[in-house]
Amino acid sequence: MAAVHTPLLEGEAKERGEDVLGLSLAHPVHEDSTRRAIVASYWIVVLLVFPVWYYMTSIERLPLPTERIDLLGQREVQFPIKIDVDLGDIGDLELSRTYPRKLVEDLARLRQGSSGELPPLAFDIAISAGEDPGDPCTDAASGEEEDSYRLHFRTQDAYPMFASCGRHLLIGARDGTDLPHSVGDTLRDLLAPYSNSRLHPPAAESRIAQYSPTYRLAFTLLNEDASVGGAAVGWEIQQALSQYIRPTLAQLSALHNFTIESQVQYFGGLTFDPLGPLSDDDGVESWRLSEEQMSVFVNSAEWTLTSGVSNDPVLHFILFVPSADRRPLYTETRLRLQRNDSFILPQWGGVVIHNPSGHHEGAPNTLLSAHDLAGPFKVFRSQLSALLGVPQFPPQVVTSAWQHKSPITPWQLDALKRRRALENVRNSADALRSIVSLVNQIENMPVGQDVLGQVDGALAALDATTPAASSSSLSQILAHSIDAFTLSSKAFFNPGMIGLLYYPTEHKYAVYTPLFAPVAVPLIVALVREIKAARERRRAAANKQKTE
Repeated sequence: MAAVHTPLLEGEAKERGEDVLGLSLAHPVHEDSTRRAIVASYWIVVLLVFPVWYYMTSIERLPLPTERIDLLGQREVQFPIKIDVDLGDIGDLELSRTYPRKLVEDLARLRQGSSGELPPLAFDIAISAGEDPGDPCTDAASGEEEDSYRLHFRTQDAYPMFASCGRHLLIGARDGTDLPHSVGDTLRDLLAPYSNSRLHPPAAESRIAQYSPTYRLAFTLLNEDASVGGAAVGWEIQQALSQYIRPTLAQLSALHNFTIESQVQYFGGLTFDPLGPLSDDDGVESWRLSEEQMSVFVNSAEWTLTSGVSNDPVLHFILFVPSADRRPLYTETRLRLQRNDSFILPQWGGVVIHNPSGHHEGAPNTLLSAHDLAGPFKVFRSQLSALLGVPQFPPQVVTSAWQHKSPITPWQLDALKRRRALENVRNSADALRSIVSLVNQIENMPVGQDVLGQVDGALAALDATTPAASSSSLSQILAHSIDAFTLSSKAFFNPGMIGLLYYPTEHKYAVYTPLFAPVAVPLIVALVREIKAARERRRAAANKQKTE
């Protein structure tokens, strides 16, 4: 601050006999040492605060185990399979030696062709003969060893060509010299059905939902234009779920955790008009849904089909009751023996059309009993299996009587577990490699301790799925693959990583410049002035010494 020259100050100074100094910016009130101390104190505060500010605003980027992630492509999960061949009462000794050798060759070709959807299989084959040709299905329903399968050759006429009993395969031969030559192909269809395009066509693959450890199943009873009557005002869904859906969910509990919700909706009008009325050969009128109309059947804008209480993926199952003036309503079918009252929307859910008896306006409303829901919920069960990737059972294999009580056979369940385990391992490895690639490309992407822990956990779970791991059963491999998939997904979608994903350096400068520029300019100007004043003082002192 400079001295201020006023008449009052000038008079007081003259009375004291002091010289009067006018207004001058070069003559501050404070002494030089005080002024320098003030400027220095500001700069000391800045220098002390700068490390704290840098630490608090810096991005934490912990090193990722890139070498371990790069090695993931060189390792592959392998599923151990133990096959016990029981030749039973086959009397031809030469045949008992040659046929097992042929079976081993067939399985070796199967192992060599392990690629794509066919998981890598490690066979361990044991052959025995002369055992008691009793019925192996008597104890098949009780605890069976996983990854262990038995082939029973029998020459009795009571046995069909191929019969499944748990994880047992009964192979019937009419005599000792007439053994079936398609055992290898049948065993392939049972162990790796996804490798057979006949059992698993591309259309079936396209409708399988992406794997998730948790699913919500939303069952909706949807009435179209209930104001004209003939609506279903309620349904006994608990009994139907207990009888047709929950047994399937119990079998799939090792792969997914399910949450079920249900609701009844009214006035679910379609956004299009079905084709009709059309008359068949008997003169009966009906309405039809074309394939194009089935693809846009769901009116997501007006139908609230889920509660939205969680972010878990949802599979929808709609029991649609058409308006009384547009019944019966069916779907167009091109294949024989294909249902004309239901269809699947790939990776989304399924729809079943229920046509009550009332075909006229003003028909009475009904309550759907458990008996009425038997047919639709059987369809829902098959649609759920198709959406979750349960493979088709080979048509040449007959299932035993007790196995009909189980909606999914052990062969199907084991094949699904191998598929999902292999899928999880590959998706986890891809997610980890993507994380490394993103971190290398984006300098602002943080890598915190939580992300590093999730990556390490996913790598440890992947290591546990390799053949070198001590735990190599199918259930353990599946459990480790689920852990790897879950941890790698959490790391990839970690909120701490994506927070600065679209925050480039230019944005940082644009934020900090208006904050620090007004403070930095006076400090820098004061520092430059003090440096110049110090130089002039040194120069004046040097000139004074020369003159003296």
